[in-house]
Amino acid sequence: YTVLNKPMPDWINGESSFESVPLKFVLEELERQYNINTVAAKVDMNQLFTGSFSHHNLEIALKSVTVPLNLSYRVNENKIVLSAE
Repeated sequence: YTVLNKPMPDWINGESSFESVPLKFVLEELERQYNINTVAAKVDMNQLFTGSFSHHNLEIALKSVTVPLNLSYRVNENKIVLSAE
């Protein structure tokens, strides 16, 4: 038999990772980790995201998700408003 040497899951290191996951699920995880709400009225929530975000810095986490998808965001208290660039 073959033993796979898998590294620890990313969440143990304070990170959420995704591979070809619809944006709506990535944003749900972002909301859960940071206790925020996201609004993305004119954004395709089914576009696929591959990448990760940190659980320790909201600004970096938002950039990690929005930059690869060409999205912009605005922070309004605990609400994040996303828009297509």
